Amino acid sequence: MGTFTEAEFTECGKRCLKYYSSGEYAMVIQECNRLLMMAPVFYPAYLQRGNSYLELGKYNEARNDFNKLLQIYSPSDKDLPELKEYAKEGLAKIESKTKATEAEIKQLQKRIFELKKVRERIAKYQACVSADYGYTIGLKTDGTVVVAGEKKYGKCYVRGWRNIVAVATGEKHTVGLKADGTVVAVGNNRYGKCNVSGWRDIVAIASSYSHTVGLKADGTVVAVGYNKDGQCNVSGWRDIIAVTADFHHTVGLKADGTVVAVGYNKDGQCNVSGWRDIVAVSASYYHTVGLKADGTVVAVGNNEYGQCNVGDWRDIVAVSAGSVYTIGLKADGTVIDVSNNKYHNKGNISGWRDIIAVSARAHTVGIKADGTVVAVGHNEYGQCNVLKWQNIGPASEEQVLKWKQSLNWKEQGLCEYCGGKLKSGFLSKKCLSCGKKE
Repeated sequence: MGTFTEAEFTECGKRCLKYYSSGEYAMVIQECNRLLMMAPVFYPAYLQRGNSYLELGKYNEARNDFNKLLQIYSPSDKDLPELKEYAKEGLAKIESKTKATEAEIKQLQKRIFELKKVRERIAKYQACVSADYGYTIGLKTDGTVVVAGEKKYGKCYVRGWRNIVAVATGEKHTVGLKADGTVVAVGNNRYGKCNVSGWRDIVAIASSYSHTVGLKADGTVVAVGYNKDGQCNVSGWRDIIAVTADFHHTVGLKADGTVVAVGYNKDGQCNVSGWRDIVAVSASYYHTVGLKADGTVVAVGNNEYGQCNVGDWRDIVAVSAGSVYTIGLKADGTVIDVSNNKYHNKGNISGWRDIIAVSARAHTVGIKADGTVVAVGHNEYGQCNVLKWQNIGPASEEQVLKWKQSLNWKEQGLCEYCGGKLKSGFLSKKCLSCGKKE
């Protein structure tokens, strides 16, 4: 036993048994390591350590210990002959648990693939509805936009919009992404948040009360508006595939499933650097929500009303962060929420079915599979009066390509309908090819 005494060896063995009986397996492993330093061929230590590794799910380490015991065990040894059988039982347990683990992994991989298919099917719908304080915006399949609710600040002057493929609301201004990658904005322009006319190659948009964000086709990001808290400091971002924003902060989802955030972080709403396997993000005033590939959800930030208590959610395919609550869309088309706030009336969504997109603020809106819309919550401005809306959703890819071509023709001074040359008249221009007037 080298420099160790027999008393020390005995006490170490007693501690090992004590820790094992109380389920402190990490401590058992430490004590077994000491025993084996004193007596490298002490069979019980290999068995006890192997069993502890087994309990901790460290199957490779457990297998090594059981095999080591069988390797060094001599049939002539009369001391504890049952240890050999115990080691064989341990190896059998590992084999059984490994098979079970492999089955669980396959099942999880299958579920992740199924959730991905659902997300891909409904992905474009998330950009077709946006709820904000006092109003709701909806995008129709024909590229036009409808509005319900408060009409202040000019934020609802969208009747003339055409060829729109995504919409976003910012409480006092509204933003639309056009098929050709340009952006339009109406409403209150305090802080310059509507100064988006020069943007090009945009593929996604997000907006808040104070700023507007655009994701470019090359994975970079642009932003305009209020920047006191650094929420517009996104020029160095790369490989971004989705953006979300709220009053004081901006969040970007990267192609590798990690997340970046800038801006106000007093409540920890920007503490997303440790997130992995994220497929969607949503930001509210003081909290941020992330959807993982396996259908689970993570959230950081202010949790005064329980809006970040999403740890037990499963099978989620879309998320939306409301003012002081969080909404989750499940793969089966139902919707769940979390918050205990009694003053922000998020509404009762428990009866919703066939939902394919959600948006939340102080009221909650959902697009149904048939293109109709439902809404619950605060309705003092009529922001929930959406029951008559029809055909809410994205245009077909073929239609979007036609719009893009039309917009390119128009930018070149050609007929937006056929690309023909235009002849100027007294009040309008007429196409020399198709005869239509512009």
